[in-house]
Amino acid sequence: MDGQPCKLSIHHERERKTGPCFPLWVMWCSTHQRSFTIYPPGHVPYGRKPLIIVATDGGRVLDLENGAERFRGTVFDAALDASLNKPWGDKAGVRGVWSPFSTQIHQIQRAAAILGLEPDIHDDQRHAIAQTLMLPSLLLHAGAACFAANSGYQKEGEAICSVLKALPETTSLFERLAETGFQTGLWPAPFFVDPDHKWLRPSRFQHFRTRAPPTSI
Repeated sequence: MDGQPCKLSIHHERERKTGPCFPLWVMWCSTHQRSFTIYPPGHVPYGRKPLIIVATDGGRVLDLENGAERFRGTVFDAALDASLNKPWGDKAGVRGVWSPFSTQIHQIQRAAAILGLEPDIHDDQRHAIAQTLMLPSLLLHAGAACFAANSGYQKEGEAICSVLKALPETTSLFERLAETGFQTGLWPAPFFVDPDHKWLRPSRFQHFRTRAPPTSI
């Protein structure tokens, strides 16, 4: 923002127990005396699973399933299982028994936030998310109504899957989902490597926000 060019170098590699299956680069800018981590396409900061399955260069993986099942192995796993009435259960392994704060319920709520299905966000923000995801606003409103009615984990999973099925096949899908996660306050503003101009650019799908993003992760 100060107009001074960044001078970047690799400071060190950071091992991860979850998320990407290889160490991440921590970069250092000697101009501004700041560091940041570069995540591979598909991943967001400190995420245990990717938003979508892509190759390490951001390219499409050709042998994925169709429809909502193409999101297997991502942050939407909990919703996919819920739509099939497959509860993850509690720590004792009792099927169908969990607390409101169980891992599956928490991940369903997080998936709903990424897709704009939270019932308490403003309609204008839901419309902005629909534009970002190239989806009809009515589809997101219907899903939000399901969550507002406390319809149960299976119906909520089905609502999320209906949105996943409708998401278009596009190379910009990861960037769009990363942007909607920022719009709903799940992570800071994403930046993306522009290999042609050799800089970090902001999202191409920015919209106004009605909720402030988090100050830290």
